[in-house]
Amino acid sequence: MAHRGWVCAALLISFAAVACGDGESSGGSAGQTSGTAGSTSSAGGGHTAGAGGVAGNGPAGAGGSSTGGASGSAGMGGSVAVGGSVGVGGSAGAAGAPAVGHPELFSDSVFEMDFSQGDHGRFRANAGAWQDFAAWDQPGQNGSWRNAGVSVQTTDVVRTQLVSDALGSGRVLRTFIQAGDEWKSSATYPRTELTSEYTADVAFNSEWRLELPFYASGDISSDGTSIIAFQFHHNGLTGSPPFGFSLSGGELRLYLEETPEGPNEPTSIFPLQANERVELVVEVKFGYPADGAYFRLWANGAQYVDITDKLIGYPDREANAGYWKFCSLYDWGNRVEGSRSVYSGPIVKLLRRP
Repeated sequence: MAHRGWVCAALLISFAAVACGDGESSGGSAGQTSGTAGSTSSAGGGHTAGAGGVAGNGPAGAGGSSTGGASGSAGMGGSVAVGGSVGVGGSAGAAGAPAVGHPELFSDSVFEMDFSQGDHGRFRANAGAWQDFAAWDQPGQNGSWRNAGVSVQTTDVVRTQLVSDALGSGRVLRTFIQAGDEWKSSATYPRTELTSEYTADVAFNSEWRLELPFYASGDISSDGTSIIAFQFHHNGLTGSPPFGFSLSGGELRLYLEETPEGPNEPTSIFPLQANERVELVVEVKFGYPADGAYFRLWANGAQYVDITDKLIGYPDREANAGYWKFCSLYDWGNRVEGSRSVYSGPIVKLLRRP
């Protein structure tokens, strides 16, 4: 096989109309039973939400709190401390993704993109200074073109643009494909995605965290299977990427393969709805189960994948695990009808554990 590959699921209860994750509510909102089960929940007796949100039946307060988390108080930006969780009906605020997993362990910033900064967005590598992207409205030449910091794999017409975030404040990067697109002469199917030199040659036994908010529009219910949002690609010539997010019949799935020959056993996440944000978080350690390899995935604060018994990457075949791809869309089966878009950001982070 050549290639296989935070819905704002909760309703905000607010004093004013506040867009989900729109950056206007500094603390986000907690769930209908916010904090009541947490023995040491903080901020307002376990019932409070931050500015811009209301927590269930409790009064408004400062900072917000989590539901059932023994030490889970929510800080600025609606993030939830380790040990806490967003309650039923809860959502994140300005800072984006809930702090699920173990964000405190991943302190090395490898590559970040902030599409709200500057004229064309900015990026930084290895926790260095922020640098400006160039304009995004460029066509590919023989399958790609290069912006500052990233290579864009795309056809010979414009398939990337910076647009206002339809679900909140700031801007997002729109990558899209259209029926009839031919990526390049040797691969005549639609493809648009970003890679970066700073994310290449990932070593086995290294641990990584990807935070990628996105939403999609257009043809998202095709019965074909295609890559969407992100992918991790092998570095050699083994043929099939180890894992990625896919869209199949309107359903988001994680696919993971232990060898290029498969088997490919996708894990269902949920049906993808047009124009609803998915707050995606991945934590992964590459290598063998005996060495502690794992793959964990959260979407909109809920954990859907926790794999500890499989090869992550192709340690029997490759010298290193491979490289990350972002803002991905491609449809090797040529099944897309009309157009399909993915809107990534405003902030995308790739972090590593020291």
